Amino acid sequence: MQKHLLEREFAQHCAPALCGLKPANLVSLSRQMFPTLDSLLAGCQAALQRLGLCLEVVCSCAGWDLVLVYQPRLLAWQLGQKPVRRLLQKQGYPAAGSIQQQISHLGQRLAMQQGFPHEIGLFLGYPVGDVLAFQRNHGKGCKLCGYWKVYGDVEAAQACFAQFDACRAALLQGLRSGKPLAQVVETYCTHTA
Repeated sequence: MQKHLLEREFAQHCAPALCGLKPANLVSLSRQMFPTLDSLLAGCQAALQRLGLCLEVVCSCAGWDLVLVYQPRLLAWQLGQKPVRRLLQKQGYPAAGSIQQQISHLGQRLAMQQGFPHEIGLFLGYPVGDVLAFQRNHGKGCKLCGYWKVYGDVEAAQACFAQFDACRAALLQGLRSGKPLAQVVETYCTHTA
């Protein structure tokens, strides 16, 4: 039962990353709801790893674990783009760090402050212009609010959001049919990514 609930949380909140539509997603999981979270995550990781996916707890606090679900290849590409690298370096991220070092630094930043550091959007694949505009405008004045606050290309964002919604719906439908998450991801996502 717990495994099914955890897989549903991942499908609900991390479908785009699970399907390779974006480099990463975050999900916050309650230790109260999932008292055996460590073993559940280990089992999920083992099943998803063969599909090129990683799960990593980036921050634990007040009974919650923040889990990064990511595609290492896509995340390395995302973090390797020059504008992204420059922005991360301004926030103290290691200049030539591996994605593990970058994720570790993100975890430290999450633990040090209340709320999310703005650069987290870079890990999640948000457009650099939207991340910068969010910082500059303190989250106000966006043109569209969906998976992120859009300040730039609304049409592209809407198409992206629709793709994310379709992906999530497909994964949840697959889970409702009784299949395990890894099988649903393998079946649906290899045809859409």
